[in-house]
Amino acid sequence: MVITTSRLTAIALVLYSVLSAASAFPLSNKHAATTPNSFSAENNYNVKCPDMCKGIAPVNSTYFFCRDARLGPKKLPKLYPLNDITEPYDRFGGLCAAEFLAKWTVNGAYTYPDNNGFVTSTSNVPIKGNATLQAGTFVDRFGSEYGSFISPAEAPYPQRAIPPSNLNTSKDQPLYPFNYHVYKVVKPFVVEAGPIAPYFGQPGAGTQYHTFSNIMTLIKDGYLERVDLKHT
Repeated sequence: MVITTSRLTAIALVLYSVLSAASAFPLSNKHAATTPNSFSAENNYNVKCPDMCKGIAPVNSTYFFCRDARLGPKKLPKLYPLNDITEPYDRFGGLCAAEFLAKWTVNGAYTYPDNNGFVTSTSNVPIKGNATLQAGTFVDRFGSEYGSFISPAEAPYPQRAIPPSNLNTSKDQPLYPFNYHVYKVVKPFVVEAGPIAPYFGQPGAGTQYHTFSNIMTLIKDGYLERVDLKHT
């Protein structure tokens, strides 16, 4: 996605203003714990792929779609908030599984977008700005806590433009099904904030926060605290 340079400054200023004054995100008491066995039926098969797994070598557990960890869990969550975040979600962006991997992987590994995934102007300038996340704000992440990207809590998965493998429950953190982590900002800190470019067959257009330290460091330094969804 590109946006004309003439609009870049205005968008950046509006974005900075909105994010700097972000209010606390009210996590609902409808949150419930999810487990790796709490799945709804997969409903995202593409009609043009009657044999969705054709061309995929089954090398991993049956937990994974087509037994390939790169394709994410076979079934999506059914409990709030994760069911809302992943519905609707077309994990392959209209492609068959093998086509998806051919498009988005090199030597078997996913490739990631330039400019840290931010939307760019017509002159390829990332549309982003520094913003302060205020105390009381809720953010979340699908992925390892050693990463450095977070989003507004409960943002739809397609808006994040990340691969289906980010939904895989980590063996190292089994208490966080689908690799989903929610955090509350305890002390204000500065992030790079901006709109997300389309990628991995997803529309993007959500907001991402790129942190200057990884999430684990922000937790250890007292800027973020983990939110236990079972007791929210």
